Amino acid sequence: MSTLKKNQAQKKLIIDRSKWRAGGADTDDDPYNSRVGEGDTRLLNDKGYMCCLGFACKQFANAQDEHLLNQPRPIIYLQFLNGTSTLKDIGEVPYLTNTSLDGIATESLLTQRAITLNDSSLFTKAGREDRIRDLFAKHDVEVEFINDY
Repeated sequence: MSTLKKNQAQKKLIIDRSKWRAGGADTDDDPYNSRVGEGDTRLLNDKGYMCCLGFACKQFANAQDEHLLNQPRPIIYLQFLNGTSTLKDIGEVPYLTNTSLDGIATESLLTQRAITLNDSSLFTKAGREDRIRDLFAKHDVEVEFINDY
């Protein structure tokens, strides 16, 4: 059984722009000057920046920083947290994972799309924020961006 519980009351995701890592890798072209934050795009990187899903893991699954550090995807974080090398018996994290019919946790479509939106350098900063808001709104989650870049 998973140690994670669904937090049904959570319907808002807050992303702190001053701690947000988004946009392509430092070696990628950045035609819209939309790269924000420092370091690699991870749930939490070694410079203290998080991708949008890092914020979601902290807010929806009560993830601790040591579990998120340098993890590229929520499903890997879940494996680490539950001490297993398989996806079985991890359980579901609201919005980020689904449990298949055979009981295996998989990334949700929201997670897959959020990774693409967060990590792409093909959007302006405002365009990325709008698309992330729209994506989460389809799942009845309001996204609020706070602070400045």
